[in-house]
Amino acid sequence: CPGAGTENVILGVQQRVASSVTRGMSGRAVGFLDGSVGLMKGNYMNLESTGGIIGGGTSSSSSGGGASSSSSSHFPSSSSTSQYLNCGGARMLGFKPFRGRISDRDIAKIAQRCRELDLQGLVIVGGLEEVLAMQEIADKINNLPPELIAQAAASSSTSGAAGNNSST
Repeated sequence: CPGAGTENVILGVQQRVASSVTRGMSGRAVGFLDGSVGLMKGNYMNLESTGGIIGGGTSSSSSGGGASSSSSSHFPSSSSTSQYLNCGGARMLGFKPFRGRISDRDIAKIAQRCRELDLQGLVIVGGLEEVLAMQEIADKINNLPPELIAQAAASSSTSGAAGNNSST
């Protein structure tokens, strides 16, 4: 099950990015829907740097054409994020745990997703399985052969899912 405080981590990351943007730095944040499943499939939610707990935002879903085969929606508005703060669970983004060892192909999908979204970091929240998965990803991601990542990119662009835009 998701770690207690998962929602607070998500809101904290969003708030930190928003704070950086107000100081003139560029940045964005995304949250992957259903955890590891969304990370590999490219289903994510924009954690808008000008929305969410800082105000504004939208809870409508959108999808657009793009290089990735993913779908995005927008972060809940400030009026709705208070329902998540200090409540535990993972209702905002959902949760599906990592199961067992992660294949090189799955790590290639994760690497490709991070490149598509130009992510500078990846925060994985959860329990022991997620910590072990995070360690495995960190150990392997930089040593993948480029052709494996290219295969992941090719398979994601032909998977037939709707495209999206997002940030982390």
